[in-house]
Amino acid sequence: RGRAPPTPRSLMLGLLALCHAAIPPAPSSSAAWMQRSHWIPHNDSERTARFMRLLPSLGLHCPKVGVSTFWYPSIGRRLRGAVALEPIAKHEEVCVVPLANMISFLSVQNSSFAPVLRMADKDVSQRGLWEAAAISLFILREGARDSSPHAAYIHASFSGHDPASIPKTLPPDSDAFRALKPSVQATARRFQARVAALHQRLIAPALQQHPAAFAEGGACDPTAAASADGAASPRSCASLYSLRRVTEVLGVVQ
Repeated sequence: RGRAPPTPRSLMLGLLALCHAAIPPAPSSSAAWMQRSHWIPHNDSERTARFMRLLPSLGLHCPKVGVSTFWYPSIGRRLRGAVALEPIAKHEEVCVVPLANMISFLSVQNSSFAPVLRMADKDVSQRGLWEAAAISLFILREGARDSSPHAAYIHASFSGHDPASIPKTLPPDSDAFRALKPSVQATARRFQARVAALHQRLIAPALQQHPAAFAEGGACDPTAAASADGAASPRSCASLYSLRRVTEVLGVVQ
């Protein structure tokens, strides 16, 4: 249960944390909202409207919280996230989300990705980054499946975050990256170098050793071969969990 924190900054952090809450699984995997096809044909506004209407029936109670864009002063951009629709009093309950139904590192530990996580047990040098990366892999997989208990949150909320609005995820050879301040470019390069090292050391080997976990639910085809020019097939697991895709999702997760 979340409570309204005493300062504007911590309130915003609390509301942003809410954006990473998943929704409770339905009794049946055939529920319409669990289907990827239920969300993909619609634009962000339509998905958000569907998502907000769905919340009460799924046990989420967030009467004063909505989804909108807000100004993020440290990067000088507008970002999408949770916002307060009405004044919230000190210690007032903001939102009720069952802990077991949140997308978190615990979610990944309790999934078929558990063997993948054990590959990193002895590597504690980047534990915080690895935990965020593991959540990113989980989101990529659940978002690509035809059916998932996390489909509504991923397709109606998480996918609304545009990686292009997060400077540290921008490709270094892009015009947008070159337009960044030198200090922001340096931060982005450090972040991307860390993600690249993690991808090479842990994620790429894990794809080879545990293909079933990455492909679960038809998320991708672990047997898809590369094309003649060496590019990965769009349906291949190498494409779904590419360094670029992981970098973009990880930037949003963090």
